[in-house]
Amino acid sequence: MAEKSSHDVVSFGRICEWLVIASMITFLFFLLLPTVQQPLSRGRSPCKNNLKQIGLALHNYHETYGSFPPAYLTDSSGAPSLSWRVLILPFIDDEEKNLYARFELDKPWDAPENRRLLAEMPECFRCPEQAEKHPDSLWVTHYLAPVGPETAFPDHAAITFRELKDGSSNTILVVEDQKHFVPWTAPHDVSVDDCISHLKSHSIHDAHTGGQHNLLGDGTVKFITSKISEETLRCLLTINDGKVLDAF
Repeated sequence: MAEKSSHDVVSFGRICEWLVIASMITFLFFLLLPTVQQPLSRGRSPCKNNLKQIGLALHNYHETYGSFPPAYLTDSSGAPSLSWRVLILPFIDDEEKNLYARFELDKPWDAPENRRLLAEMPECFRCPEQAEKHPDSLWVTHYLAPVGPETAFPDHAAITFRELKDGSSNTILVVEDQKHFVPWTAPHDVSVDDCISHLKSHSIHDAHTGGQHNLLGDGTVKFITSKISEETLRCLLTINDGKVLDAF
């Protein structure tokens, strides 16, 4: 009986050692897991938060003025002058409200008075990964509005929530276009056809592998992959196609 008891004690001791080792391995696994996942998810959360902030500013603009901003302001000759991104500055925070007050709204974005403000681009217009790749171009953005007669930004006209006939949750307001960069104050955005082309041509060299974030009319942000069908994407980019969309 004594030998059996001693053997049992040794076996129990080994089991305890194995349990300790297994616990350490499990601990190290979960400790290192965020590092393993980081290359896959890097940059996604900041971009998602940026678009949420832009969406909140657009909603507050609508609440104040009764419509979304036009895609751009026009000068006295009717030519595009400043982007909608400038128009929502007062609805981002107090610092950007002060920046907005320094713009000459009756002059184009590249007039000397306005061009000097390019370097003060709000952080919510900047993708962190793109800033790393292009450190000399910190005043450009790839958060663009799909523009055109069937979109939420029909050029210099302004539309309301009621005009989003397909529903705010089925309408894209702003895209994260990895193929197109513009000076953030410039009245330059992206057409529906280019939106589709740019997303469908996504590659592993883009900031976010496999797709892009998109701000919807209800303020939510969806990551849409390049595998989405062209028809579904076109429906999302327009406001009145009347088609019922499946989950995307």
